Amino acid sequence: MRKYLHKVSWRHAALTLFYTALLLLVVSPFFYIYYVNNGMPIFDERLEAATIDHLKSVGLSEDEIADSKVVRPNYETDENYYKAHVFVSFVDDPDTYYIYGREKYFGDIVQYCEKEVIFPKGHQLVREAMSYNERGCISLPTENNEE
Repeated sequence: MRKYLHKVSWRHAALTLFYTALLLLVVSPFFYIYYVNNGMPIFDERLEAATIDHLKSVGLSEDEIADSKVVRPNYETDENYYKAHVFVSFVDDPDTYYIYGREKYFGDIVQYCEKEVIFPKGHQLVREAMSYNERGCISLPTENNEE
């Protein structure tokens, strides 16, 4: 072991360590900003499970849920909620995806007032009241509200 330690250039090892630490220092804010805005992609399963638990606490059973999937939509969301949403469709209403999100600071699951309805010509966000609406739903920001 000693003969290998004598061959190590301590100057190169120190410079490598310094540059690695500098690289981590420069890159870490970008990872933090991504995490704050989007959440960690590895937590998608937890987000989906938390949404299912929320639906159970509201009084729905797993038999009523037809499909649920985590989606990162391309439209703007409120800055107090993660970008990743859970789209849930129910057995009674299979052509409508109800949108659920997670609050950044307290982790509460909330339902958005908008729903994504599947039409023959494509998908469209609709704000009308439907059968699985919850009280206190959160509205997605619109272009008119930003001005």
